[in-house]
Amino acid sequence: MSGSNILLICAAFGDFIFILLRIIPSAVALNDDELAQMMKEDPMKGLQIQDVKFQSKMLFATFTLDIVQIFTQTVILILISNSQFVWSHITGYKRATLKFLLQFLAMSNFVNWLNGSFLEFDMVRETPWNQAIYTRMVWTGLLQVSLPVALFFRIHSVHSLMEIYIDYKSQSAIGGHTRRMSL
Repeated sequence: MSGSNILLICAAFGDFIFILLRIIPSAVALNDDELAQMMKEDPMKGLQIQDVKFQSKMLFATFTLDIVQIFTQTVILILISNSQFVWSHITGYKRATLKFLLQFLAMSNFVNWLNGSFLEFDMVRETPWNQAIYTRMVWTGLLQVSLPVALFFRIHSVHSLMEIYIDYKSQSAIGGHTRRMSL
């Protein structure tokens, strides 16, 4: 296994931990009325959230889909990078599906990277329900370690997926000659 794949697995694990740390408060809020009351006030704008249970369920579903995406793309990247992958052996709808999947994963990782880097950081840092569960000092320490790893995983995945996609384009243009992937 190459060093890049080990780095990918470590970063995926870090992103998984980051999501897991964020999913726990939403799961606890489903059963804890005091925490649910705390979640009603948005720390960024002071807005009242009417249905905390619905918000908790939506957060839970979003984080679960993120975990599925992390697992899927890590498996795809490792399988393609560890083998002599020849695009010409994949034909028809399988080729189109894999091409679409690569594009979708690259775009969703890029959007998640932008969201985590510029839009969500202050909101994640200031949430009182996370601080109520983990305490302020522990939550800040967890964020200082896990958020950069999660963001690195997203941008590293975009790079790796785009490298595979560019290899697909080059093999399509030159008739399917193979080359070793170097993720």
